[in-house]
Amino acid sequence: MLSAEELLGPNGPLPSLIDGHESRPDQLRMTQAVEEQLATGGILVVEAGTGVGKSLAYLLPAALWAKANERRVVISTNTIPLQDQLLKKDLPVVRNILKSAGLKDPIRYRQLVGRGNYLCEHRLHHAQAEVTRGDQLFDDEGRVLDDVERWNGRDDHEGRRQEIPFGVPPGTWERINADADNCLNRRCNYFDRCHFFNSRKRAGSADLLVVNHALLLADRVVRSGGDEAEGVLPDWDVAVLDEGHHLQDCATRAFTVEVSRRSLNRHLDRLANPRFRDRGELATLEIALGQITGTKETVAEKIADRLHEELPIWVDSVRDAADGLWDRLIDSFGEGGDARQVWIDEHAASSDSWQSCNRELLGLKTSLQQLVYHLDQVLGRIEAEALHENDDAVRHGALGLQARRRRLKDATESLEALENGEDWGCTWVNIGRRPQNRKWSRDVGLHRAPIEVREMLESFLYRGPHALVMTSATLTTGPQDFRLLVHQTGLDLHEPDPRLLSFGSPFNHSEQALLATLPQQPDPRQNRGVDFEEASNEAIDTLVRASDGGALVLFTSWRQMRGSFDHLAPGLFAQGFEVFVQGQRGLGRTELLNRFRQRRRAVLFGTDSFWEGVDVRGEALRLVILTRLPFRPPTEPITRARHLRIEKEGGRPFFSLTLPEAILKLRQGYGRLLRHREDHGAVVILDPRIESLGYGRRFLRALPPARRLKGNLATVSRAVALATGVPH
Repeated sequence: MLSAEELLGPNGPLPSLIDGHESRPDQLRMTQAVEEQLATGGILVVEAGTGVGKSLAYLLPAALWAKANERRVVISTNTIPLQDQLLKKDLPVVRNILKSAGLKDPIRYRQLVGRGNYLCEHRLHHAQAEVTRGDQLFDDEGRVLDDVERWNGRDDHEGRRQEIPFGVPPGTWERINADADNCLNRRCNYFDRCHFFNSRKRAGSADLLVVNHALLLADRVVRSGGDEAEGVLPDWDVAVLDEGHHLQDCATRAFTVEVSRRSLNRHLDRLANPRFRDRGELATLEIALGQITGTKETVAEKIADRLHEELPIWVDSVRDAADGLWDRLIDSFGEGGDARQVWIDEHAASSDSWQSCNRELLGLKTSLQQLVYHLDQVLGRIEAEALHENDDAVRHGALGLQARRRRLKDATESLEALENGEDWGCTWVNIGRRPQNRKWSRDVGLHRAPIEVREMLESFLYRGPHALVMTSATLTTGPQDFRLLVHQTGLDLHEPDPRLLSFGSPFNHSEQALLATLPQQPDPRQNRGVDFEEASNEAIDTLVRASDGGALVLFTSWRQMRGSFDHLAPGLFAQGFEVFVQGQRGLGRTELLNRFRQRRRAVLFGTDSFWEGVDVRGEALRLVILTRLPFRPPTEPITRARHLRIEKEGGRPFFSLTLPEAILKLRQGYGRLLRHREDHGAVVILDPRIESLGYGRRFLRALPPARRLKGNLATVSRAVALATGVPH
């Protein structure tokens, strides 16, 4: 068998499989590096610019290694679009390459998502039965369940929520997903066709397993419990993390604890409906116990009485304690009617207001502990009397109660973490916008996240696997400058030192792309940004007309994006342009991008997530407008906590964190333009600080060597017309 490098080389089978394929030197270098790392073990970090062909450069060596060693490789991504690309485009190419090279046993690959994403038929049918007898759900939820059952009868899916072609409310999905706490395993009547276990079975025979970062991290945390701990994923030995620049944020979310009014009320309402006492999981189990006859009837009746009379009192006790905490938090930190986040720093933590909130928090924790204790007593008695063994209704009801007990126990542990407040974490209060309808309560919650995840990643992720490859199109903040990534993700803690490689984009940026700036724009920091936003609207309108559409306009705030869209869309529509905006009603991200691709004179307004992962080739995208330099909002509690940590260590947060993160984001935004060697167009940056302030040079140095132009709007718009091929 040839090496992966030889298979991708000029004498390999790719030219016969892909029309117009040309061998790419940096792709071959990356392929060789991945092959070497898989052979020797350890960590490899590779930045591979757009056009290098990094997917094949790691997939082919991974497939060959998996086959040769009969061991599994996990491919982890941050986004679903990249998973779709790997599964529908790149992995079929890898399979064909290996087939043409004489591999008799075809490469097997599967996608696996968390079990909460799979439908459970057992729980679906119980939920429908509860609708029929009026115990649990309302009529509209019953209709959704019927739609889900009809969809489940089709054979063109694997039971994942993402495959359902209509919306399922979160509360309804929670009742019918393959939750671990509700699982009967092999005792279930539907086990042989269980979507989750069948997916695990298929994954168990896969050579390559495609997952997301959150699932990969969950697997590593579970396995850290000891050699006997069964992971979330089937056993694996090598991991490839694409979109590796998201690893810090994914790990931060994975280790964040939170308790909110909305989430706690959802659990309590499912346990005991506050408006209808005959609905809820307590009532469901009570009804099931009431059907028992014979020698166990008296015992079952006593437990049912306790569920009816005693447990609702403890549920109400938790509700009262929770309302006390939420009201205290809003009184202390909910100034005004807008949504806000309040960081509980050292000063706030010592205030009388927070101490008062802490006392309410302790009261809620105590009430939850008491409720969990009484649930344990009921469940323990059912177990001791074996009431669930031959009664499916009791078994289902007990499992539902056990699952809710687990969620309430988790909430108790989260409150304990929030109460302790060690200095490794950042605590903040999240308060929602005041609702216009006074009948609705204002949402409020408490959150605690690790300030750093360096040691967690070293402990849970880097130790153990034979080899790990981390890659992305944007990992550096300057030529070969991996310092930000290495520090944030704890790669500098690992021994031996990771191998770091960077390959730039092979595109001819000086020929294919124009990079223009407008230094005469108003400074966005002055006059609360009003003058800048007005000038930006004029610039966007002028530039879109100059390129005749095909424009992606990227913002750093939802408010400015919506304001610009509302201001500009009517005029653009009148000129025959089709205008789309992120969050447009009825259009998800994928459908939005598909419609944009299909129209030459379209304009798409987007924020945050649209700065990356947007792959639109050809004439459909020929102009990218970056409205502001993408600095992370300094008001985010976790950002402020990280800044304070840097200051205490003698550093300067702006230059060591804020600026490098913004440079990475700007590089991602620029990268939306050229996706193929025949693409061409312009990138225009409206923020004048890139020219007027000293740090602007660092942004410009980090961008590819496109043709540069600095001028007024008239000059730039004429250049944009030429760069995008619009005759004038």
